[in-house]
Amino acid sequence: MNLPPEIECSTELAHLEQLLMYEYHGLEIHQQREAGRCFSEAIRLLNADEDLITRLGRLWPRVEDVFCGSLALRSRTEQLTAAGLFSQAESEVEAAYEIATEAVEAIRAFRHRLHEEVRS
Repeated sequence: MNLPPEIECSTELAHLEQLLMYEYHGLEIHQQREAGRCFSEAIRLLNADEDLITRLGRLWPRVEDVFCGSLALRSRTEQLTAAGLFSQAESEVEAAYEIATEAVEAIRAFRHRLHEEVRS
């Protein structure tokens, strides 16, 4: 049974939301790939829906930079902590959490709109 693209998209975004909320301290390589796949698949399912690109697309480069960059957040914070720079490490984690929260809020708002469209 094929689901409507809106429901499939919502499922992909829910998975991405979980990755960001529970792994905001830095994603492992396989999680990075999965997050990128979820985002790409969500856009593909809705044929690059303008609202999705506008709301989440502008956040995605920041999400990738923090979570999927060559220097993972976890590695940076471990280095800062080892060097005794605790407040800087804490600031890095707080900044990542803010980006994750902003992305998750955008995902939730978009998913809510999708569910409303499917209901009507």
